[in-house]
Amino acid sequence: MYKKVLFLSAVFLGFSGCSMPETQTHKEQGPQLQFIMRDLNTIVGNNQKSELEREDERRRYALNLVDAIKNFSAKAHDKTTKFRTKYINENNIGAFNTHLEEIEKKSQEIEVIAKNYELEQLDDKIAELGAICASCHKDLGVTHVQKLF
Repeated sequence: MYKKVLFLSAVFLGFSGCSMPETQTHKEQGPQLQFIMRDLNTIVGNNQKSELEREDERRRYALNLVDAIKNFSAKAHDKTTKFRTKYINENNIGAFNTHLEEIEKKSQEIEVIAKNYELEQLDDKIAELGAICASCHKDLGVTHVQKLF
């Protein structure tokens, strides 16, 4: 009888602890804990994805990157004469256009790789694209460079 009461008490306490939504308790403890738990959930969730799901995310990322480069490139070509900033001027517009052509060529390679599901080559090509971007930023004096992958 004592074991049954102890068991039922443990079950009751377990359910009563679970009845409050997890996000509510995290909200009560502060926004920092919420961010930490969200990151933890993301990491755990990513670990539970299959290799095919992760590969598909990388492929979609690469294709989104290519689309963003196409949009940037189209705007840059349309407005090259108006695209003057403190970083792009008469002295370095030629260098900018050279880097732009390199970026376009590399993004075309990435697009072919992603569309053909040759994903084992993707990391290297994205790293090469990142090097082109960093080189352009260095040549134009732009200090901010974001890692692509």
